Amino acid sequence: MKDLAIQKNVSLQDRHTFGLPWKSRFFVELEKEEQIAGLLNFAKSKELPVLILGGGSNMLPTETYKGLVIQNKLTGREVIKETKTFSLLQVAAGEDWHKLVLWTIKNEMFGLENMSLIPGTVGGAVVQNIGAYDVDIQRFIYSVTAYSLNTGKKKVFTRDECKFEYRNSIFKSSDLWVVTSVILKLSKKFKPVLTYKPLQILQSSTSELTAKEVSREVIKIRRSKLPDWNRVGTAGSFFANPRVSKTKARRLQKLYPEMPLFYNYGSTKATIPAGWLIEHSSLSEKNRKEFLYHKHALIIVNKEKGGDVSITKGKRTVAVVERIQSKVSQGFGIDLRPEVRIF
Repeated sequence: MKDLAIQKNVSLQDRHTFGLPWKSRFFVELEKEEQIAGLLNFAKSKELPVLILGGGSNMLPTETYKGLVIQNKLTGREVIKETKTFSLLQVAAGEDWHKLVLWTIKNEMFGLENMSLIPGTVGGAVVQNIGAYDVDIQRFIYSVTAYSLNTGKKKVFTRDECKFEYRNSIFKSSDLWVVTSVILKLSKKFKPVLTYKPLQILQSSTSELTAKEVSREVIKIRRSKLPDWNRVGTAGSFFANPRVSKTKARRLQKLYPEMPLFYNYGSTKATIPAGWLIEHSSLSEKNRKEFLYHKHALIIVNKEKGGDVSITKGKRTVAVVERIQSKVSQGFGIDLRPEVRIF
């Protein structure tokens, strides 16, 4: 197994954006699809669980992983089909998401602009079904290629087979696949999506709006609201925005007239911003100062990133996550679901 460069007892603190102390019993970087069979055989021979790691931007580790961590480093982009109206772009799962978005804009393949500056890899974007400002990745998925962690067999998923839901997919819910590539269907004609209120300022532009300008505004908004994950430990938005029935939404709005409601995700459900619920919960001021980002209550942070982080910080963070869930449940009767994977 020397050719696979499997390492033992490796610190992975710098391989996830929360920056917490974290080790794995075994670790390897996946650089070729051909390595997958050997890695799975290695894990099977030692009866090890397997964890697939992308950019590490959607996870909260709390203890040493006792199995094999495989970091997806597969790279490559290729336009496999072009018509007058669209391009089919095949992208390896280890590619950086934000760099891909900028590259598609430069090469006149449109649709991903609103998802600029989201950290992580293309594979992680598919697993999580990322989205921002009323656009999510599922609408651009043509197919996804993945390998079963159980059998090692390759399967090409259609978009429907991916079972995309709000911030979820078959790859996230089953935990049995390693995504190796994705084919995106992108338009050759730019059609801006400006339904998100802060982006509506672009509608007043006197010149013809470009995808680059939308991307630039999205980046500006995200930087104004979110911490720099290179300096502050964070996994971005920690909880998914809960969706409730219209009946419950109206009842809550009578009790809390200032509570914002949105109906972006379908006519039968109302979406309530998780950040608002946390901000208006009874979480202690001490917890807020240590664990919540001062500009956005939905962002849980590790302010010690880059310093001497206590080994207990992960478990203390999880305790605060559970406290937030309890406070929101008690105060509003709503269960918050973490977007971030905790283990």
